[in-house]
Amino acid sequence: MRDPRTPRRVAILGGAGGIGRALVAQLKAQGDEVVVLDLAASLERHVLDAKVIAINVCDERSVTTAFTELGQHWNSVDGFVNLAAYNSTLQPIGDMAADYFDEITGGNLRGAFLPAKAALPLMAEAGSVVMI
Repeated sequence: MRDPRTPRRVAILGGAGGIGRALVAQLKAQGDEVVVLDLAASLERHVLDAKVIAINVCDERSVTTAFTELGQHWNSVDGFVNLAAYNSTLQPIGDMAADYFDEITGGNLRGAFLPAKAALPLMAEAGSVVMI
């Protein structure tokens, strides 16, 4: 069992968004160490009290590069939280074409699969992955 006095190392994908920033603040308040992975543009818009790594979850090379950098920062992670979501343009479902729906679902599935696969080699024993 983990000693609760020992800080956890948690990587948060999508950590620059609203829910992500709240999670980062809560984890930091508990004394945990956090790395935020998000789109470069999102990271530029928000000041975060954490190490940040740019990533595009739909681009396999970007995911590999980001998790290589994470592995250079930490040799293992205790937790990986995926809050990222893909949607290139918001539009009412009544106006949405089927090919755009396919793009969204494909982007979100790929955006869950690639980072989870890349995170697994870094997971500490008894580490946790949370997909939202």
